Amino acid sequence: MASEETLHRSDAEYNPFEHRVVDKPNSTTGTLLHVIKGSLGTGIMAMPLAFKQGGLLFGTVGTVAICAIYAHCVHLLVSTSQKASKRKKVPLLGFSETAEAVFSNGPRGVRPLATLATRYVDVMILIQSFLSFCLYLVFIAKTLKDVLYNQQQMDWDTRIYILLVLIPAVVITQVRELKYLVPFSGFANAIMITAIGIVLYFVLSEPLEIEDRNMFPQWSTLPSFISTVLFAIQGIRYILPIENKMKHPEDFLARFGVINIAITFLTALYIVMGFFGYAQYGERTQGSVTLNLPSENALAESTRLLAAIAVLLTLGLSYYVPMEIMWHKLGELVQVKYHNWAQIGMRFAVLIVLAAVAIGAPEIEPFVGLVGSFGSGTLVVLYPVAMDVIFRWPNGFGWMKWHLVKNIVLFVFGLLVLIFGTYSSIKNIVDLYRTFGTLLHVIKGSLGTGIMAMPLAFKQGGLLFGAIGTVAICIIYAHCVHLLVSTSHQASKRSKIPSLGFSETAADVFTNGPPRLRPLATFATRYVDVMILIQSYLAFCMYLIFIARTLRDVVINQQQVELDTRIYLLLLLVPVAVITQIRELKYLVPFSGVANAIMIASIGITLYFILREPITLTDHALWGEWSSLPSFISTVIFAIQGIEFILPIENKMQHPHHFTSWCGINNVSIGFLTVLYSVTGFFGYAQFGDQTQGSVTLNLPNNNALAESTRLLSAIAILLSLGLSYYVPMEITWHMIADRLPPKFHNWAQAAIRFNVLLVLMAVAIVAPQIEPFVGLAGSIGGGTLVVIYPVMLDVVFRWSTGNFGLFRWHLVKNFVLFMFGLFVLIVGTYFSVMEIVDSYR
Repeated sequence: MASEETLHRSDAEYNPFEHRVVDKPNSTTGTLLHVIKGSLGTGIMAMPLAFKQGGLLFGTVGTVAICAIYAHCVHLLVSTSQKASKRKKVPLLGFSETAEAVFSNGPRGVRPLATLATRYVDVMILIQSFLSFCLYLVFIAKTLKDVLYNQQQMDWDTRIYILLVLIPAVVITQVRELKYLVPFSGFANAIMITAIGIVLYFVLSEPLEIEDRNMFPQWSTLPSFISTVLFAIQGIRYILPIENKMKHPEDFLARFGVINIAITFLTALYIVMGFFGYAQYGERTQGSVTLNLPSENALAESTRLLAAIAVLLTLGLSYYVPMEIMWHKLGELVQVKYHNWAQIGMRFAVLIVLAAVAIGAPEIEPFVGLVGSFGSGTLVVLYPVAMDVIFRWPNGFGWMKWHLVKNIVLFVFGLLVLIFGTYSSIKNIVDLYRTFGTLLHVIKGSLGTGIMAMPLAFKQGGLLFGAIGTVAICIIYAHCVHLLVSTSHQASKRSKIPSLGFSETAADVFTNGPPRLRPLATFATRYVDVMILIQSYLAFCMYLIFIARTLRDVVINQQQVELDTRIYLLLLLVPVAVITQIRELKYLVPFSGVANAIMIASIGITLYFILREPITLTDHALWGEWSSLPSFISTVIFAIQGIEFILPIENKMQHPHHFTSWCGINNVSIGFLTVLYSVTGFFGYAQFGDQTQGSVTLNLPNNNALAESTRLLSAIAILLSLGLSYYVPMEITWHMIADRLPPKFHNWAQAAIRFNVLLVLMAVAIVAPQIEPFVGLAGSIGGGTLVVIYPVMLDVVFRWSTGNFGLFRWHLVKNFVLFMFGLFVLIVGTYFSVMEIVDSYR
């Protein structure tokens, strides 16, 4: 059997190390620091939990085995890359370049896979790196927030801290040479080891008891143990970029070289932390051992702050690899004289986008875990093993083909890591975004700045009638939503279609209704679509104006900087362009969740100012004047309704039967909103009486920064809601256009349509800042018809063919009463909106 050395005799004539010309190479020590930092992160704080899952004895042996497997896979990757460089006669190869070289020169059966293998590596590293970077920003911001709140009672929003973290991140991420990142890695390692030392001090300060600790894992917890250790130790994407920058690359794989020293050191550190952490805290061991430390102790609290600082100093190294991949693809498109400025701009632009993602989607951890599962299973184990097999094929496997047998075992292990890790991550995502995500969307569809007008509504309706009327109107709205969704379900069942939208439900019901109504099917369908489009697009323009005006007013009040509102509108274009490109409701769940939290925080601050002074009810009206009753009804129903979002949201549910059940999404969300609206309206009017203004925030003290923050928080909440506001009209618009375009252009066409419509709406907002009366008119017509009249009509028309109106036709009588109420809302709301338009242009 021919040895591997005899297969490529010409390889010996070329030494890639002698031909490497590296600008600003790293020393062996600097390389060691980078490799350690690439693997030493906050994951070490989860090692006690890993030992809880794996047991003390198996955890120790298993951690050594997993770290040894990882070290061996790194050896395979680097040695294959060096041998491929030697065969190809080039000084060095990156990860994807190694894959391309190996697959292109391998057996005929794998050569067509070379391009796919290359692109997969680059894409996976980019996605994993960028999502991890977002997670780092969120981690640092949350840690700073928690530490400062515990120590100084500073309760700032996490997003403020993300913006503050951007300042040093801008500087760190502009460092392009690994050599200049060595001090950052050195400091980060020192800080992280210091944090680990403090944790171990608290862990070992009390006697350890191991008698009642698990020694071996349960079968159900074994996958979690393996995943935790492997995902914590691996930093495979840094390996070849770091090795390629070495001054003495032969030191990397030596017996006492960089990788063996680094992994040995990390293995010992991870075992000590995991073993003693679980031995100390047992079943009380939490996801991060820092959470087991005494929260009132400043030294214990410092471990979290030190970990955040270490991660901050690591941002440059985390940024280096994806930026190298991107610049390798884009650098050739830029003239050499512009390379410096192009790199600066690219690095800064990507950082801003990642910060926007971190701000808009703080619950990004499950997606990072999913990508990490793919990355760890494939890049850490499967790829190095596969490339080693392909490179050695067919006669380079040694005595009794032991290299092949060993690689098959490793490949099966990597496949199991991939399968179990992916399953666990998908389960986490499903659990997070199941029914709860729908609830967040429904609440956000109704919870807007209209709640701040509820004290004015109570001023118009009186305290007693206001409370009763708000509850009654919210019940009517909830019932109309129930009618709409249940009719859509029944129409879908009759037509044997999985789901129907609003206009599709109208078309189906009228088409299959009484013969005299069937000709109205087209009109009913188009009316729904057109009204939703007009209402949504006008409301979107108003949201842009509201955000811009709020930012302008806050900046003037706090910084005395007076800029035109249009400038703020233009500044909004960047974040809004990102948010409005999101096409899937499930990806908008984090935005709705954060927007709800921010809006509720704003309401909480408002209620704080309302309730901090004594309230007297003696001089407040319990019943409103008859003349103000229409305004009360219009204010409440227009504030609570979000009918256009209901069916698009419900149609995306994994368990749609949860929507209309007794304790389902509809009842829970409307119940919550009813309480929130009633409390805000009642106490707001009770406190300010006849001085109550159109928005209760105007009644708050002007010179108080906390009071001023309510407007800013509302603006941020509306900004994060723009994706949901954009979703419904874009679905309608795309449905009208999609059939006219070839499927291969659909992706780019959707992106272009979304961006172009945004530009038009932005232009409308800039040119016509006094758009509110027209929004009110469209809302009056839409609110009266879409919220009440249409659901009632659809229920009646659908029941007509079956005659299922119940005992004494009570469904018909009830629907007639609701229809008259909707007609009243339509007429009165339209009248007041028209009068407002006339007054504004008089």
